Amino acid sequence: MKVDNTNVFDTAINTLVGSNECEVKLNNINFHRRLFCLVFNLIFNHKIIYLTVGFLNKRWKFLRTIYVGYSVEEGYLESYAFPSLTSYIKTYKWTPFLAGFFIQDGKLGLKFFISSNEDDFYRADNKENLIQFASRVEDIRQISGATQKTFAGVLPGVLYRNRIIRSMSETEVVIECILKGISKVQTEEGYIGDIPLIVLGGNGFIGRRVIGHLKGRDVYCVDLDSEEQVSHSWPAHLKGSPAILINISRSFVLSNYIPHVWRELVLLNEVYPEPSPKEVESYKEKGGSVYHLAGVKGRAYPSFPKAYSGAIPCSAAWMNQDIEVVLKKLASVDQKVLR
Repeated sequence: MKVDNTNVFDTAINTLVGSNECEVKLNNINFHRRLFCLVFNLIFNHKIIYLTVGFLNKRWKFLRTIYVGYSVEEGYLESYAFPSLTSYIKTYKWTPFLAGFFIQDGKLGLKFFISSNEDDFYRADNKENLIQFASRVEDIRQISGATQKTFAGVLPGVLYRNRIIRSMSETEVVIECILKGISKVQTEEGYIGDIPLIVLGGNGFIGRRVIGHLKGRDVYCVDLDSEEQVSHSWPAHLKGSPAILINISRSFVLSNYIPHVWRELVLLNEVYPEPSPKEVESYKEKGGSVYHLAGVKGRAYPSFPKAYSGAIPCSAAWMNQDIEVVLKKLASVDQKVLR
């Protein structure tokens, strides 16, 4: 019997062409983002520009925040800068690079990044660099007339613990976004009532405050001791029950717990970067749906890269009554069918 391989061949060709088209489109997006950031920084990252913005802002109150991100993972900077200019970008290790702007509820925010990473922040011999960096950001905020300055990831906590800043305006917004994310996930999954919540990273700065806002609910704080890979406080007795796992720990922690999840346990990830495709697939095999809290509804120019695309990071946003979170569903398991 002769086997007709025509359909198989056509499918393979279409898949190849489709993937190439996606790659070309992605490369075009990256090229335009990098070009925009480079030109934007060269033209507008100057004191005279901030003085002008500050003068106008006194009258119209359009600039709300100064936001600074950093190199969260290897390759992150390539979203903003051409690889051939890596040495140039590294000159912004402790000096904010102006990468664009964003709009939330009719107000403007300026987005900066620095090329240093978390290892740099935790080095004791970099404290003076951190002080100078924070001072530069505060100077931009004051000159431009922005209401607040905010920082990504672990940076605000590091600055706060070193007594370089006295308050963290990001905290309130991030907590509110997580609480709204929990509510949206429950609605999406059809989970009714106060189902158990497992907070991965519950002993951290944000984790403790999230748990404090969940008083009266069945909440389990899961965090690691220094020698542990999986916390002894993991609530294994909940297996088989509907629950939500809220990941606000470090990005590498989640994979340690995937072998212990169950089908009714839905994941809400707040950590950047979002779970890798391999982690998502592994979670889906044993657990429930996977959601990533991308941020707050708004527009960014150019768009934030990767998981933040189509949203504004929670740490960059400002609090208001109508703040709306953006969830991305990375994997789906129909809980209604399971029940």
